Amino acid sequence: MKVSLLVAAIITVVYGIAAWWLRTTNHTSGAVLIALGALAVSCFAQFQASRSQHNSAKTSALALLNEKRAKYGWSITVHPDGDRYVLRNLGTLTAQDVRFINVDPHTHVYFEQHEDDIGPTVERGHAIAFHAVFTYGSPGNGVEIDWLPEGETVRQTFKDVLDDVPNKTFEETVKRREVERDAEAAMDRAWCAEIRKLLTELAAAWSEFKSNESPQAKIRVQGLVSALPSNMVRAMGFAVDVPRDFWGVNQWPFEEWVQDPADRDLVRENAPMIELIWNLTWVQIPRVRGGDLSQPPDTWHRLEHAIYGYVEIVRNREQGKIEYRDGERDRKSTREAMQMLERFKNR
Repeated sequence: MKVSLLVAAIITVVYGIAAWWLRTTNHTSGAVLIALGALAVSCFAQFQASRSQHNSAKTSALALLNEKRAKYGWSITVHPDGDRYVLRNLGTLTAQDVRFINVDPHTHVYFEQHEDDIGPTVERGHAIAFHAVFTYGSPGNGVEIDWLPEGETVRQTFKDVLDDVPNKTFEETVKRREVERDAEAAMDRAWCAEIRKLLTELAAAWSEFKSNESPQAKIRVQGLVSALPSNMVRAMGFAVDVPRDFWGVNQWPFEEWVQDPADRDLVRENAPMIELIWNLTWVQIPRVRGGDLSQPPDTWHRLEHAIYGYVEIVRNREQGKIEYRDGERDRKSTREAMQMLERFKNR
């Protein structure tokens, strides 16, 4: 529209100038001017006709191109089940002998429920499912197909990149394991709380039994020991005739782990409580991480650690020794580590 108005304005201006010049200089008659005006109108009409023809040709070519494009069209989506892909024919022609081409050796692509040598036929608007398995050696997750359109002799090709198929089995396994871990953690917390309660009650019952070895006190200790796992409080169990796990090699008696006579007497007299304290460390309440930068003592991983640790705690209490964070023991360990590092550097 803008071009037509511009051309019309130019023709009008040119005609006006030409008519004025002819009228003033040559005294041209009105009939000639009218003929000249008719020529200008004819030129404008010819221009408009040429533009209309050009636009019609472009529209026709675009329609042919769209029609050609509409003949061939595909879409690939993930199946709702999430375990395969769906290849849908969006074209206007039936696709015959659909095949996967240029398949990488490390990639396995195949149609579902189709094993013929000739590829499947997919009518327009219809779809077919296929599986695609990619490995670490696959160059990518792209696929390429070719097919023979119905009524034509030239095969066409189509390329696309596949979306990732969600691994529902893996996701369900992860969710199930999360639920199982939460349940196991809750069960472990409940188990530890129950064991702590029984061990605490057993400590009180054992104290009462040692001060008054009456049948009632013994029965209470027997009941509490029997309720605990058989690898716990073995010394108390054997003292009150309750079956427990067997001792390991060199585990009993406890005093065999120490050499000092005074320490041997200390361990012999407190062997049942040493084991009970050691058992309590298995199920103790987790430490609260506060801002005091506290440092826990060495963990009693084994029975001998509990024996040595108990003797050390008692002797330190008797001598008035108190362990501090970054205390003498830590500084000594640091010095030894630095000396070892220096010896390694000087090798």
